[in-house]
Amino acid sequence: MTQPNATHKDLQIQLMTSLPIIWGENGSLEAILSGAAKPSPIYSYWKSHYQVEPVDSLQDLLISDPDIVLLAQPPAMDPADIADLDRWVRQGGDVIILADPLLVWPSELPMGDVRRPLSSSLIGPLLNHWGLELTVADDQIPEPVDMEWEGIYISVQTAGAFALIADRAGENVQCRINATGFVAQCRVGKGRAILVSDADFINISHSEAEEDREADQLASATLFMDRLILGLHHQSRRKNGDFSSSSDKPEEEGD
Repeated sequence: MTQPNATHKDLQIQLMTSLPIIWGENGSLEAILSGAAKPSPIYSYWKSHYQVEPVDSLQDLLISDPDIVLLAQPPAMDPADIADLDRWVRQGGDVIILADPLLVWPSELPMGDVRRPLSSSLIGPLLNHWGLELTVADDQIPEPVDMEWEGIYISVQTAGAFALIADRAGENVQCRINATGFVAQCRVGKGRAILVSDADFINISHSEAEEDREADQLASATLFMDRLILGLHHQSRRKNGDFSSSSDKPEEEGD
């Protein structure tokens, strides 16, 4: 298997996100030209390792046909975009979705400003179509929690969880959820979807005061995302359709 952290500039990724990772919240042209606005460390890493294209719409997805679509706490999606994404995946496309039900992401923008990252994922209609729901405990207080997947540990602020909805999965959809509900892996028609119930783990700043901690956080986040991206890409090239692993089992077998 291809090793994480290697450069794959031929791997095309379309990124749709509400998170201020591309140029920060102050992403004006003036701020970009003056150097006041900087990409987040995770986005800089992706740009240096993959061919990443930020997009605001998926309406041309069937034509552009990237290797992977990455939805990182995406903005509210037009129903046509959701339909196009579902159709593209069913025809063999691969998608990674970071969907956080209770995002913890500091913002200096006022409440109601459309530039703020979404505090809760709005990807529910697509999840329901694939027979999934995203849950979070009503009384959960945001605090760091270490989540594990395939031997990789990442720190999240809230622990959301996916669950299967009985008799709701669309045609030709099969999903597996790991024991904690943190990661769902679905076969949708001829394509694949990996869904993660968190997005704030990629919130890594440029703070010098916490440089060591953030270096560790970036290393964990990039390793985790590389495993998802390269795992999907590897499976697509093999075209074997088997995404099961020892740490991923049907929900009824989980704790």
